Amino acid sequence: MSVRSQIQPLASSQSQLMLVGQVTLGALALALLSQVKIAMPGTPIPLTLQVLAVILLGGVLGPRLAVAAVAEYLLLGVCGLPVFNNWAAGLGTMLGATGGYLFAFLPAAALCGALYHRFATQPYGMRVAGAALAGLAGVVVIYLGGWVWLACWAHISLAKAFVAGVAPFITVDILKVSAAASLLALRRKGAA
Repeated sequence: MSVRSQIQPLASSQSQLMLVGQVTLGALALALLSQVKIAMPGTPIPLTLQVLAVILLGGVLGPRLAVAAVAEYLLLGVCGLPVFNNWAAGLGTMLGATGGYLFAFLPAAALCGALYHRFATQPYGMRVAGAALAGLAGVVVIYLGGWVWLACWAHISLAKAFVAGVAPFITVDILKVSAAASLLALRRKGAA
């Protein structure tokens, strides 16, 4: 057996280990940013940095790894690790008022990653625009999931759910998208 044939499986396993590490760091970042919370009057939904984390994960890790990081985060929370907002854990959190947002993080991460990576090799201005578009699309997906879920969970109309679960967050989430777009545009494709 040649040295080359022995090194390739080792390099492949190191590469796989790096991917697992990136996914786990992504899940950890999402868990930590979930703890940044501001209670909003008139709504059971707190203002957190989870949306920012999901957008950044999509841009940094790409669609597949970002979805894996979000899935790991959700799985850890459902299994009892206190990763959700306010150090909460368990299936009850996933099925509570914020459950729709949490479930929507999966398609949002995929969409953010897929859209951003179409622009990642473009000049800086196009990367900013692409990251902003990706972030806005991700926010819309998260809003849709959270909005419909909140209406069902609270047994209220879609209009009331919009007022409680979407409207208070629009301005802040536009700022989050802007921050994420600025950060993501600083890097060129090659890492993902």
